[in-house]
Amino acid sequence: MIVTGNKILIEEYSSKESKTESGVIYKASKKKEGRDVFRVVEVGRGRFNQHTGEYIPTGVKKGDLVLVDMLVAPEIILNIKGENKTYRIIAEKEIDLILDEGDEIVWD
Repeated sequence: MIVTGNKILIEEYSSKESKTESGVIYKASKKKEGRDVFRVVEVGRGRFNQHTGEYIPTGVKKGDLVLVDMLVAPEIILNIKGENKTYRIIAEKEIDLILDEGDEIVWD
């Protein structure tokens, strides 16, 4: 599987409160709309600059936790090695936040 352009493949991060190795505390919700936290699975090469002929890399990397509006992140199901997995694919501009170490998301 190859993600193209400035597209990013993401997956749901967690269904309960957890803390990552880097210290991000995340209290998940199973919402169908609004914003939620996702883990970056794969990243495309970036945006192509027609003037220079080079790619401008995205600002996220595989493994990053990102905050995304679920309405702009369509759900897709991929069968990988005989197992169906649910992902979402977005453009880089759809990412609201990249979570840093120690960030805490608490849903009301």
